[in-house]
Amino acid sequence: MVKGNGLKPYSVKSKAEPYPKLDFDSLVKDWGNEDGYFVAYLDYNVLVGEFCGGSFQGEKFEPKFIQKIRLFDKSKELYIWRNDENIFSGRLRIDEEGEDVDVIDAWQALYGTRCEPKDGGTFLTEDRGTNLVVPFSNIKEGNLPIRIHTRNYIGYNELGQAGYEDCRFVEFTDKDKKPLGGD
Repeated sequence: MVKGNGLKPYSVKSKAEPYPKLDFDSLVKDWGNEDGYFVAYLDYNVLVGEFCGGSFQGEKFEPKFIQKIRLFDKSKELYIWRNDENIFSGRLRIDEEGEDVDVIDAWQALYGTRCEPKDGGTFLTEDRGTNLVVPFSNIKEGNLPIRIHTRNYIGYNELGQAGYEDCRFVEFTDKDKKPLGGD
């Protein structure tokens, strides 16, 4: 007998603001100087790091190589993507403000079955050759896999059918859903 998948809908207050056709630096300024984390999907790599004091920490990258990037903390996320004309657009999603929205939280496992310290963070690797550096220095193999906590926002079409209309990153956790970092 299947007892369910563990995904439980609940309501939060949330609002989303679109940012069409702006330059990358203008979009990031809307985040301000608040600390958070980022996941950058570049043309050549995926980078995970911290955003502190208004700047990206860790391996440097140029905005022209960004396909999409998520800058987030526990209460909000700035999601930026580049279109086919190399123009950036974005969306700022803020929880604890706005209208009631049904959501489902999930925890997605990141690559990495082994770990070792690297430059103040942790280098995660797998046999299949996948690797990722995360900005947390206290990870042990017993904490693996590292997970990204996501919040999925439910919307309804004109027929009343439910589906996910948005998703944001919330925080990084260990395998037991215990938050990593100083959040």
